[in-house]
Amino acid sequence: MESKFLFSFCPIRYAGFLVVPVFFMILLLPATARALTVSPVRTEISGDPGSTQSGSIKATNSENTSITYYTNVQTFEAADETGNPTFRVTKSDLATWINIDSSITLGPKETKDLPYTVSVPKDADPGGYFAVIFLSDSPPAKSQGGTVSLGSQIGSLVLFRVNGYIQQGADILEFDAKSHAHWYTSLPVSFYYRFQNSGQSWVRPLGDIIVQNFFRRTAAIFPANPNEGNVLPQSIRRFENSWVGKDGLVTPPSKFWPMVAFQWRNFAFGPYTVKLNLAYGSGSMQSATAATTVWIFPWQLSLVVLIAALIIFFLLRFGIRRYNRWVITSVQKGSRR
Repeated sequence: MESKFLFSFCPIRYAGFLVVPVFFMILLLPATARALTVSPVRTEISGDPGSTQSGSIKATNSENTSITYYTNVQTFEAADETGNPTFRVTKSDLATWINIDSSITLGPKETKDLPYTVSVPKDADPGGYFAVIFLSDSPPAKSQGGTVSLGSQIGSLVLFRVNGYIQQGADILEFDAKSHAHWYTSLPVSFYYRFQNSGQSWVRPLGDIIVQNFFRRTAAIFPANPNEGNVLPQSIRRFENSWVGKDGLVTPPSKFWPMVAFQWRNFAFGPYTVKLNLAYGSGSMQSATAATTVWIFPWQLSLVVLIAALIIFFLLRFGIRRYNRWVITSVQKGSRR
């Protein structure tokens, strides 16, 4: 799995550390100058206290000239519930356990493996530790206060689990329709849940969101964690996904007649029970469930169907009356003869 994520940084000093908000921007256009691709995006390693583990990053220079890239390792933390990361320069933790060459030179269109080792201290507590190995075409520059000045960088996330007794604890804090709305006129309907990890290692909740209609028949099934995101220890993460119709549209039409056509193609009507089923943990898997209810009333389509039904009803009524009159008239004429 390759990474073409460009990390843009705006350094902020906080409590003696360099806190770096990160915005993930996938490069949709062809690579520009100083383009670099690294893989894997994420590596999961485990080891005992006092052991040394190894790994590597594959780096590819997309340019037609040789470029030297410089490495920089930082501690990774969750910044908020949406999965956005925060990075810190620390004097301990996984970032200081990783030993890697300070730079690597890649020729035009060249790909190289950049090996590294993780030296786990003997007194390391069991649990999860997180760091990012960054590569940049500019060396880290010292600024006032001994902090590191950062530019644009590409990183590979390292998740390291120190073996031993690891306390696990997780739960679904909240599951509901987005914005707590329970009445909709059409699909899509977006759902979210907040998952709390109170354990000592990362957790990746996996499972499905199952939608059942009034008759308990399954109307839709979609993944609860489509990007397979992790929840770091002692943190809460919010996950979202949507129940979409056959069109796959995230935003329905705004005008009346296109909406009627959309509701017809993606028909949904009545109350729906929505269940969240999750499995998580390492070793023996654990489970968690939650449920909510939403109503869908496609009033635009219902109005058109009602008007059409009334028109058909009165036409049939009118036609039947005319037919009855014709029959009566025909019988009367026959009796006179």
